[in-house]
Amino acid sequence: VCSSDLTLSMQSMDDTVLTTIKRKNMEVSNLTEMLKVCEAEGVTTYTEMILGLPDETLDSWRAGHYKLLDNGQHGMIDIYLTMLLENSELNSQVDTYGIKTIEVFNYILGSDADLSVRERATIVTETNSLPFNELIDSYMFSWMLLVFHYLGYTQVFSRYLNHKYSISYQTYYDTLFNYIDRKSTRLNS
Repeated sequence: VCSSDLTLSMQSMDDTVLTTIKRKNMEVSNLTEMLKVCEAEGVTTYTEMILGLPDETLDSWRAGHYKLLDNGQHGMIDIYLTMLLENSELNSQVDTYGIKTIEVFNYILGSDADLSVRERATIVTETNSLPFNELIDSYMFSWMLLVFHYLGYTQVFSRYLNHKYSISYQTYYDTLFNYIDRKSTRLNS
């Protein structure tokens, strides 16, 4: 992200999840106004979300993305998987939230990374509220939005239909996701 961009780290857009992880986002009205000003001034906004937090569900994850779109986030998103850090509170709540993990190497690399050093991270693959298959569906849904909306392939269409005909982003992207998800489409092969 360059210095003229604005990063908004939201983690989740779901109030239950935010309460569980003891975080609070800015008021939605402030977010909407900030996104409008940034778009008018040509400042790219960038939102970071964390997938696999306790109490997040497939439905709440998707609803969070729609909340971002409805409030004017059309710049860019990035999705990180929840990491268990050695001395974090979440690390002591593995049993409480049914957290399952996997160890990965070099999960977060900078452009000047020394690939001879293998950095280890513990990534959440499942929780009580987000089984592994739904975590994968959540990630694929985010990937679809990233590729089609944020990189611009469908953004013009979805925004036009939303503005002109009040077709919600949810209707538009649920339809697209379901189309992509069908085994018979070229996009899925």
